[in-house]
This record gives sequence, structure tokens and C-alpha cells, in this order.
Amino acid sequence: MYNGIKAPISPEQLGIPYAVATDLVLRRCLLEGKTNISGLSKALALHASLVDKIVQELRKKKEIEVFGMDGRDISLTLTSLGQKHANDRLVQSRYAGPAPVSLQMYSDVVAAQCLAVHVDGEMLKQAFSDLVIPDEVLDELGPALNANGAMCLCGPPGTDKTSIAERNVRVSPDTVLVRTR
Repeated sequence: MYNGIKAPISPEQLGIPYAVATDLVLRRCLLEGKTNISGLSKALALHASLVDKIVQELRKKKEIEVFGMDGRDISLTLTSLGQKHANDRLVQSRYAGPAPVSLQMYSDVVAAQCLAVHVDGEMLKQAFSDLVIPDEVLDELGPALNANGAMCLCGPPGTDKTSIAERNVRVSPDTVLVRTR
């Protein structure tokens, strides 16, 4: 969950075609050889109950087989049929990382985020410690960052605008997502 937005736990909540998630599970299993539900869940950034549902469906199709238990987790591997299907899917896409999210879910998460930190002089000095920067610039940056709004850095080329912008994120421990339109 991120800022009150829950991770999808059913195919209907995914926001992407269910077949995409199924293909990711197949490709990930092929890459890992032997894996388990929690490993797949973490690697694909999908809720464990959703991964379990996909695995159970693939077991019924004889594409995945269980070869044991690791605590409460099912240890599994692809069957020869599963390997064939996974290899077929790899021809279309080699991607086997975190599952994509729908544009709507991404927009909801970005809209829900907010900077929850109050910037002080010490935080700014630490964030910009690798630059030689006048205190007057930091004195202007502090209020701008605390305003929690847009900021415009302007000036001639070579005046460290990009360096300043890159370090602004250091004042917050939060993950920052960016939305473009």
C-alpha cells in the first residue's frame, strides 16, 4: 500500500491484462529455475495471493510443478511444457521484472504523494555538502522547498542549476515519483 492505495490482490484489480502477469510468472520461473511464491511475489512486485492464484492456474495446465515446501512457501519449477511456453514468451519479450501498473494506478499514486519533510539549514547543508554553494543560495532554496510547490531554477549556462535540482531530492527520505503529461 502506498498513501492509502492498495496493491491489487485479484486479477480484476490489476489494471493490466491478466495474461501479462501470467507471462511474467512464466518468464521469471524460467530465469530462476527453482523458485517459490514469495520469491516470485518480490521479483514481480505482485501481491503473494495474486502470484499464488497464477501459479495454481499454471499447475492445472501442467506448466508448473511443486517439488517441495520451504517453510510455509511452495517450492516450484517449470515443467517441460511450461519451459516451452516461457521460451515462446521470451521471443516476444525478455522482460521478467516488476509487473507494470496501469496508467490510472500510477497517476493515483503520484497524485497522493506529498513531501512530508520540513527543510532546515542543516538538512540543506548536508544535501549540498559535495558542492561549493553560497549560503545565500541555500537561504533561498529552503523556503522554496518548504513551500511544497513548483520551483523554477533560472540563470545562465554553467551556474549549477542541474546540480542543484539533482540534490533537492536529498532533503527528503521519501521516494519521489514523477508524472508527466
